[in-house]
Amino acid sequence: MGKILVLLAMIALVWYGFKYVARRNQNIGRDRADGRLDQRGDAADDEKIQDMETCSICGTFVPNASARSCGRESCPYPD
Repeated sequence: MGKILVLLAMIALVWYGFKYVARRNQNIGRDRADGRLDQRGDAADDEKIQDMETCSICGTFVPNASARSCGRESCPYPD
Protein backbone atom coordinates (compact mmCIF):
# COMPACT_ATOMS: atom_id res chain seq x y z
CA MET A 1 0.00 0.00 0.00
CA GLY A 2 2.86 2.34 0.82
CA LYS A 3 4.49 1.85 -2.58
CA ILE A 4 1.24 2.77 -4.33
CA LEU A 5 0.95 6.00 -2.33
CA VAL A 6 4.55 6.94 -3.12
CA LEU A 7 3.95 6.18 -6.81
CA LEU A 8 0.79 8.33 -6.85
CA ALA A 9 2.62 11.15 -5.07
CA MET A 10 5.45 11.04 -7.62
CA ILE A 11 2.99 11.04 -10.54
CA ALA A 12 1.16 14.03 -9.03
CA LEU A 13 4.46 15.85 -8.48
CA VAL A 14 5.54 15.34 -12.10
CA TRP A 15 2.07 16.32 -13.39
CA TYR A 16 1.93 19.56 -11.42
CA GLY A 17 5.56 20.30 -12.26
CA PHE A 18 4.78 20.15 -15.98
CA LYS A 19 1.71 22.34 -15.49
CA TYR A 20 3.81 24.90 -13.58
CA VAL A 21 6.51 25.04 -16.27
CA ALA A 22 3.92 25.35 -19.07
CA ARG A 23 2.14 28.20 -17.26
CA ARG A 24 5.44 30.00 -16.63
CA ASN A 25 6.46 29.71 -20.29
CA GLN A 26 3.03 30.97 -21.36
CA ASN A 27 3.39 34.04 -19.11
CA ILE A 28 6.88 34.77 -20.45
CA GLY A 29 5.62 34.49 -24.03
CA ARG A 30 2.78 36.89 -23.27
CA ASP A 31 5.18 39.38 -21.64
CA ARG A 32 7.45 39.25 -24.70
CA ALA A 33 4.49 39.88 -26.99
CA ASP A 34 3.45 42.87 -24.85
CA GLY A 35 6.98 44.29 -25.00
CA ARG A 36 7.66 43.88 -21.29
CA LEU A 37 10.51 41.39 -21.85
CA ASP A 38 13.19 41.19 -24.51
CA GLN A 39 14.42 37.95 -26.15
CA ARG A 40 16.75 37.05 -23.26
CA GLY A 41 13.98 37.47 -20.71
CA ASP A 42 15.28 40.73 -19.28
CA ALA A 43 12.96 43.65 -18.67
CA ALA A 44 12.79 45.77 -21.81
CA ASP A 45 14.36 49.12 -21.02
CA ASP A 46 15.44 51.62 -23.65
CA GLU A 47 17.87 53.41 -21.32
CA LYS A 48 19.72 50.29 -20.20
CA ILE A 49 22.82 51.14 -22.29
CA GLN A 50 24.19 54.66 -22.58
CA ASP A 51 27.03 56.06 -24.67
CA MET A 52 29.86 57.42 -22.52
CA GLU A 53 32.65 59.89 -23.16
CA THR A 54 35.81 60.70 -21.26
CA CYS A 55 36.06 64.02 -19.42
CA SER A 56 39.01 65.96 -20.84
CA ILE A 57 39.91 67.37 -17.40
CA CYS A 58 39.59 64.58 -14.84
CA GLY A 59 39.46 61.48 -17.12
CA THR A 60 36.29 59.97 -15.71
CA PHE A 61 33.60 58.57 -17.99
CA VAL A 62 30.31 60.45 -18.09
CA PRO A 63 27.09 59.67 -20.00
CA ASN A 64 26.61 61.77 -23.14
CA ALA A 65 22.95 62.52 -22.44
CA SER A 66 23.23 63.53 -18.78
CA ALA A 67 26.79 64.73 -18.19
CA ARG A 68 27.19 66.83 -15.02
CA SER A 69 30.00 68.78 -13.50
CA CYS A 70 32.44 66.84 -11.34
CA GLY A 71 32.94 69.86 -9.08
CA ARG A 72 36.33 70.96 -10.37
CA GLU A 73 36.72 74.57 -11.47
CA SER A 74 37.78 73.71 -15.03
CA CYS A 75 35.12 71.02 -15.62
CA PRO A 76 33.66 71.40 -19.15
CA TYR A 77 30.22 70.06 -18.18
CA PRO A 78 27.37 72.18 -16.75
CA ASP A 79 26.17 71.89 -13.14
